Amino acid sequence: MTRIVTLIEVFVGPHRFQFTVPGLNDFPDLLASCRDRIPKGSSIGVIKPRYSKTLERSYMSNGCYDCDALSGEFFEYDAWHDEEATLAEFQIPISERWVKAIETTTGYDTNIYGWSVFAFE
Repeated sequence: MTRIVTLIEVFVGPHRFQFTVPGLNDFPDLLASCRDRIPKGSSIGVIKPRYSKTLERSYMSNGCYDCDALSGEFFEYDAWHDEEATLAEFQIPISERWVKAIETTTGYDTNIYGWSVFAFE
């Protein structure tokens, strides 16, 4: 049985942001950083751009664990309410790329709320 990634939640202080796999289409590096932390043996197919005949475009998507076929956005909605949905929880530094993803996909303006991202040395 193939499991799919439906949401990626990012917590920054009291703020919670949710991203779908297609919502991070322009941020494959961020998806890769999350994907690398999913436990082996979770039956998750490859997350990569695939062409959808229905939508007539390519977008970042889940794939079948066995055959790599597209698991489209439509099928993700049913999985959102799965009680066993959490695959992994982990901490990562919030980089400039995460801030850009938050601003781009949610419309949340981090400048208004006084956020800053500093490099670790």
